[in-house]
Amino acid sequence: MSWRRRVEPFARPIFHARARLSRGLTLGGRGLVTDAEGRVLLIEHTYSKGWYMPGGGVERGEAAEAALAREMLEEAGVVLTERPKLASV
Repeated sequence: MSWRRRVEPFARPIFHARARLSRGLTLGGRGLVTDAEGRVLLIEHTYSKGWYMPGGGVERGEAAEAALAREMLEEAGVVLTERPKLASV
């Protein structure tokens, strides 16, 4: 039996755990949009069941507020008219 076959069952979980811990996190956000009557905007994605607030990922070098404005326009055709009241949680 080769050394590789003996070591692999022990090394594989360690390798996978290290990969999970070292990969970068994806930063994202969603926005709550209401109209003058207090109705909330929700969108339905084709790839996931249910209704969601519009939003998405922040791209490298992009500010969170700029990402939110871009995602609102892309997903719902909404142009932000004021700065978000809550930037992160």
